[in-house]
Amino acid sequence: MWAAALRYLILIAERLGLAISIVGGIENLLNQATPNPQTQQIITQTELILTTEGDLGAQITALAAQDVIDHAAILAAVESIITGTAPITLPAVPPAGYGPPNDAALWNAVWNTGSAPGGIVGWTLLLASGSLAAFQKGYAAVYQADEHWYYFFQGFDDYGTAGGFYPIWDDALILSTDTLLGFVTRLNPTALGIFQTGATSPVHVTGNDGSGTTTFMTVDDEITFAARKLAIFGTLSKNVSPIWPGSALATLGTSVALDRTVTLTEAMDGVIVTLTSVPPGKPTYVLGGLTATAHIGQIAFVADNGAAEYPQNLSFASEIYVPLALVGASAAVLRTIPGVAGTVQAWTRIP
Repeated sequence: MWAAALRYLILIAERLGLAISIVGGIENLLNQATPNPQTQQIITQTELILTTEGDLGAQITALAAQDVIDHAAILAAVESIITGTAPITLPAVPPAGYGPPNDAALWNAVWNTGSAPGGIVGWTLLLASGSLAAFQKGYAAVYQADEHWYYFFQGFDDYGTAGGFYPIWDDALILSTDTLLGFVTRLNPTALGIFQTGATSPVHVTGNDGSGTTTFMTVDDEITFAARKLAIFGTLSKNVSPIWPGSALATLGTSVALDRTVTLTEAMDGVIVTLTSVPPGKPTYVLGGLTATAHIGQIAFVADNGAAEYPQNLSFASEIYVPLALVGASAAVLRTIPGVAGTVQAWTRIP
């Protein structure tokens, strides 16, 4: 019973941090009584525990002091980076593999969809990063305004009123012969400027309703616009003559000088005839400012079996001709009268 009571007192002393004083009191009591070997062994073990705890406390204190030193060293290293005075010098020309070599190449690689590697263009990167750049009397923020337009620049007047110009887009007004640039230009006659940075790039539209200049950029480029038209009008029938699809969707062949007779022998959907001079004295007709000259020559398209169509008359200074009874031609033959000069150039539609 005495041993159990002693163990209980020692446990309480350890938890309250008063083990030393309690043990001292116990030793006084033991001095007044007759000690036995078991009691003396308990006292010895208790003193050993207290000594070990003292050593651990000293180690903890030393580790805490070292932690303070390490923390201060880390802060000093960070501050030396932030407050460093040595300038950072970038190379005048990006190293190989780190971008285009000049501003023009950078513009082409970043902004022109047709030239961008992997289809990654500047406006998609800005959109993904939520880019916002401040300008005087306006800000540039590339983000999607609706399914057809990205905001590209928002301007303000002198009183802080935001520009309210918003370009028009209506799928119902798309023509089968439209290019993206032609479609946007036709629907936005009041715009201050409409342009592309590349042959197949998105179209930028700038306008001002009187309260600040605003610029938008199409979500479509020429390639996706062609896909949009395909979804609207369907696949071209194989049983109709070809039509001019627009410059962005036509591949031009080699220009050949006109002569009294010319034969083009290549697969084609049509030709472009450009007249630089016609003989005087021939009948002329003016249509909307364009002059057509009669009786100066003809063109006929030839099928793959060698059969020719009915000939078409040459007339305008620049005119597109397509087969009348063929899906596509294997050749074209032309005749001109003396005094006619110019070129003929075959073209095919991009599939």
